[in-house]
Amino acid sequence: MFCHQEFHLNVDRTGTVCSEFVNGGNSNGHLIGGRTEQSNIRRGLMFFNVQSYYQSSVTSQIQSATLVLERARAASMSLGTTFSIWRITTPWTSGNSTSESGLCASATPGDATWAFSSFNKTRWNTPGVDFSPSKTSHATSTQNNTFLFDVTEDVNQWMQGQIPNHGWLLRGNESKDGTASLFYGRKSYSPPYLIVIV
Repeated sequence: MFCHQEFHLNVDRTGTVCSEFVNGGNSNGHLIGGRTEQSNIRRGLMFFNVQSYYQSSVTSQIQSATLVLERARAASMSLGTTFSIWRITTPWTSGNSTSESGLCASATPGDATWAFSSFNKTRWNTPGVDFSPSKTSHATSTQNNTFLFDVTEDVNQWMQGQIPNHGWLLRGNESKDGTASLFYGRKSYSPPYLIVIV
């Protein structure tokens, strides 16, 4: 009788980019998605090195992969907002910028920003992060601050080498003010993580 195995993997890198501060970053603070009350867009980046971590443990197609995000706080109009996950299509790096205010800090070398995939060396092809034309998954904001995203297809394709792994982009409602949410980042007590079942 075959028994499924469950693995948990914490995020390796996170970042947030800000539309009004194209050379600002937030690698060590909150992961933010959505539109602020001042009409500025936030997009969050995250990367999990799934190939390295599961190489010795996973020998066949995985059964499921779930991305878990814990919300720290939210803007006034965020209830009922849908948050979506998109595959990032360009390599990016993280630096040492930190902000807990919902804003971006001045970028440090290597930060991902609205303009740069790696500040101050490499620019995105399109400002605001290069990402796939179709979303991977979505979840709707409720009173529960835990968000679950089904990312099984992406993780399977990464594991099988069908597409490159550059992580995911978190987006919220970018057309309505006051819908942004702040999620715990990689250096918090509750960082983003993956649940993988094989």
